[in-house]
Amino acid sequence: MWYFFLLMRIRHRLRRLVAPLPKPYKDLWDLTAKDLKRCPVWELALDMEGTPGFDDYVIRPRPDIVACDESVQLGYGAFVHAEFVAADGRVYSGTIELKKCNDVSDLFPTIIVGHYRVGLTLPAVLRDPSHMLRLYYRWLKTTPERLFPLSFRACIPVQGFVAQGVLEGFVKKARVAGGDGTQFETKVFR
Repeated sequence: MWYFFLLMRIRHRLRRLVAPLPKPYKDLWDLTAKDLKRCPVWELALDMEGTPGFDDYVIRPRPDIVACDESVQLGYGAFVHAEFVAADGRVYSGTIELKKCNDVSDLFPTIIVGHYRVGLTLPAVLRDPSHMLRLYYRWLKTTPERLFPLSFRACIPVQGFVAQGVLEGFVKKARVAGGDGTQFETKVFR
């Protein structure tokens, strides 16, 4: 199943060769650590859906935002530059999604290494994450023992939103049958 996500990324790259996005827009998959240093806040350009070449994965920078609180008007899907510190002290750059939640895995913490994106929240449809985890550890050039526990925090001042946390491993959430459909089972993988 992990190959599905790789194919999705390749499809986006091929589409951009044919129809590149106008600046300053970019695909979420193409966001780099360098982009985040230039502009720490990016949001999904959902208002541009329907425009040729735009879809759910197109983002735009928000250079007007240098700090976030509840008064800042952000669209759905705002991503903030975050710093990740591994158990061995190694520091990574990446993103967290800015939203109100109770569980840090709901922030979709993602480490960016070169052109690779290491999502610390695994897709619920993934039955066996072992292949994907091996790939992620290879991209990060580390081991589970050296990576976890992994702490993270937003690189800009944030109030009113969860903006920091600690992960004990890669997290996978799945809906639990029964109840009102809002109950989840959380599993941690290393």
